Parts: sequence; structure tokens; C-alpha cells
Amino acid sequence: MIKINGFEQMKSFYSWVFENPDKARATIVSLYMFFLNQNNRAMWTEWFKCPYDLAMQGGCIGSKSTYYNCLKDMQKWGLIKYKQGENLHKAPLIKLIYLSKSEPL
Repeated sequence: MIKINGFEQMKSFYSWVFENPDKARATIVSLYMFFLNQNNRAMWTEWFKCPYDLAMQGGCIGSKSTYYNCLKDMQKWGLIKYKQGENLHKAPLIKLIYLSKSEPL
């Protein structure tokens, strides 16, 4: 398992943003930055819990459908992995994909 360096991950993410202007919507950027912050708070664990309501508030997203579309897109584009909660009372799990191009995987 690779330990993520938050600053390097943020730099790599913004490189992705500039390389993918058709994908990098404001909601994607905002939610990703929130996930980066949450992973930092979780001491860079591989998977961290993030309830949808907290993520929506932290990512400044007002619609559940927008939130879930962002998750689906970010997973499809290789930015995160996402595991749904077991039920409505269990928080989903998020994993940030290591993006740094400066170090080999």
C-alpha cells in the first residue's frame, strides 16, 4: 500500500483537472478536495468512511443525484474507489487513488 502525500496528491489532481477540462466540473473538484481533507483527517488510511450528508455539505453539493453522479464519474475516471454502505445507516467507504506521476507505483 502506498502512503499518499496530500500535497503531491493535490498537485497531481490539479494536473488531471487541466488535462481534462471536459470532466473537471466544479462539483467534482469540490468533492475531491473534501475527500482529500477527510482522508487527511483519517490519517491517510487506505479506505475511509464518509457519510453522504457530510460529503454533500463539505463538497457544497445540494442534490443527492449530483453527489452520486460525481462518485460514479470519479470512480470511472480512476480518481477514487467507492463502496456503498451495507445499509442506509452505514457510511460508504472511499479510497483515493494514488495520482502522483513523480513516483513509480
